[in-house]
Amino acid sequence: MPRTAGSRWRQPERSQEHPKRFLAGYRGLLMSDGYAAWRTLEGPTHFGCLAHARRSFVDALKGQRKPGCRVAQALKYFEALY
Repeated sequence: MPRTAGSRWRQPERSQEHPKRFLAGYRGLLMSDGYAAWRTLEGPTHFGCLAHARRSFVDALKGQRKPGCRVAQALKYFEALY
């Protein structure tokens, strides 16, 4: 079974040099908030945060005129996950 670990890492600025230095040589999974600096890393397999994905659907729902639209259904799926 593969070993897993989690880390929350913060820097005073969002320069792409920080993640490049911190994750140099890393080849595992990397969940991030979608900030473009993370995409400059070569090696990790990138996947997104569901909370950030859900936020896009919440914003899209505000622009919908009819209830029961696909966006509303997608948010119900998110509710089932949380």
